[in-house]
Amino acid sequence: MHVDIKHIQELIKEKDLKVTPQRIGVLEAIYTLRNHPTAEQIIDFIHDKYPSIA
Repeated sequence: MHVDIKHIQELIKEKDLKVTPQRIGVLEAIYTLRNHPTAEQIIDFIHDKYPSIA
């Protein structure tokens, strides 16, 4: 599933939160992995796609 980063940024802003690469990565992982991913699956996704995020 393709996830629009602009849409993710808008969702974060709607909650009056600062848009950070970490928040974008987590939401992108949740939308992409679907079916209630585990924390480990989210971490693996983020490390694969955004290796600079710890």
